[in-house]
Amino acid sequence: MKHLRLLGLGVAAALVLLPCGYAELQNVQVGGELQIRAIYWHNAFNQTVAPALVEPEVRWPGFFLPRRPIGDVIGGQSVTSFWDWDSRDSDFEVIEQRTRLNVNAEFTNEVRAFIELESYDVWGEDFRSNYVSGADGRAVSTDDVEVYQAYIEANDMFGMPVRMRIGRQELVLGSGWLVGNNQSHPEFPGLSFDAARFTYATDQFSVDSFYALLAEGGIAEQDGDIELVGLYGSYTGLENISIDAYWLWLRDARSLNDTNFVAPIEWLEDVFSIDDYDVTSLHTVGLRAAGTIGALDFEAEAAYQFGDAGQVGFLFKPFTYGDDDAEFDAWAGTLELGYTLDIAWTPRLYFGGAYFQGEDNRDLTFIEWANPFYRPEASVSFNR
Repeated sequence: MKHLRLLGLGVAAALVLLPCGYAELQNVQVGGELQIRAIYWHNAFNQTVAPALVEPEVRWPGFFLPRRPIGDVIGGQSVTSFWDWDSRDSDFEVIEQRTRLNVNAEFTNEVRAFIELESYDVWGEDFRSNYVSGADGRAVSTDDVEVYQAYIEANDMFGMPVRMRIGRQELVLGSGWLVGNNQSHPEFPGLSFDAARFTYATDQFSVDSFYALLAEGGIAEQDGDIELVGLYGSYTGLENISIDAYWLWLRDARSLNDTNFVAPIEWLEDVFSIDDYDVTSLHTVGLRAAGTIGALDFEAEAAYQFGDAGQVGFLFKPFTYGDDDAEFDAWAGTLELGYTLDIAWTPRLYFGGAYFQGEDNRDLTFIEWANPFYRPEASVSFNR
């Protein structure tokens, strides 16, 4: 899989270069953005040492939940939560700042290069001075500036309305409900992908296909990467309305092993079909409709997920072994209606909601609890 992927990216890079030949620099633009926002959350997180360090708190020790998928008879799998319990701890209040600086270089032959740097900070984290001792020094920072985006783009390839973009980039599908840039996140850290993306767009429709590498397994495993592949199509033939359909495939090939016993015991595990996890393969298919009709705007989206959920089942271990038969099988949907008033500042009133199907398989009957051969099922919910 990895060799095939490298070959594919090599071919993609060649496709960028072949139709372009020699491209000369035409124009360079420098831009950026500065966002400053104050956040106050009541009854939010457990007590923290710093805004980014939240310690999970034990709600139920594992020995209170024997033989349940979330418990452990020896207390190793306790029920924990990052969220505050009944307002016992301090509220969460910070002033956050996101600084972005980008360079956009346009070349001949419809080639463009884009690089964007960002720094996300919380006010007071990097202050250089100790007012008590008077010691002033360099800021104690290790992650201030990151390469948020860096890609090469070629447009109108081979004389067709085809665009190729290779490198670190944002992937915003539709409104970003399932795959986006996290702009609506309570803390706006942004989200970009190391990806190759192809777009075919006309006046009537557009088709996007992409491949993104989410985690590189390196030399630790022969096939231990996490990859995201997607196909997203939009019909735009209706005025101010878009109808979309998509398929997303997330493949997590990291190996999972409950035990590493000697060969005879591993053979017995194969006989009884335990500790036998398939590669996690999460498929998501969905439909979306969005647009505006006069002052009214709307968006409706529904998605269904299916596939092997080994990475989820591995976490549910009442004893030694997790649920190696776990599968994704869940629906989700979102709906939003808005109306923009035709007055000063054009305020918008809207109503929206979202639904995510989930499972809760923690309950056991007495017969199941007493049966030594009973294997509880993992709780596999819709995965965003």
